[in-house]
Amino acid sequence: MDYKLLAKESLSGYRVLSAAIENLTQSIGDIDRRLASQELSQKEHLEERISLCAQRAHLESILAYRRSGKERIDRGLAVLTPEQRTILDRFYIHRTDHYLDDLMDELGYERRSIYYRHNTALRDFTVAMYGLSED
Repeated sequence: MDYKLLAKESLSGYRVLSAAIENLTQSIGDIDRRLASQELSQKEHLEERISLCAQRAHLESILAYRRSGKERIDRGLAVLTPEQRTILDRFYIHRTDHYLDDLMDELGYERRSIYYRHNTALRDFTVAMYGLSED
């Protein structure tokens, strides 16, 4: 698979990934509160606790996987210059209808230069995200 496609998919899904992490964390907190509460009857208590513990463990594993993915993206973004982060952010993370025109106005570059800088930023991001060296 083309590395550019993988990088673009990662960046495009960043906001959804962040929301998923937040929702999973909240769901686990809800389960923890339910486990700590006394609202379960004696008879249902053990069965319900087993079920809630299994559900919590499942959500924890999903959360760990999602956090790992987000951390990988964050590390890739961290090595970029502020300008490169801005370009990738506008292209993929917070894209608007007029993202290219907005970038041209904000950065003072022509379209061709924005695309050149975009390609460089995408390559640098991918190299950092996947831990490659440019030796």
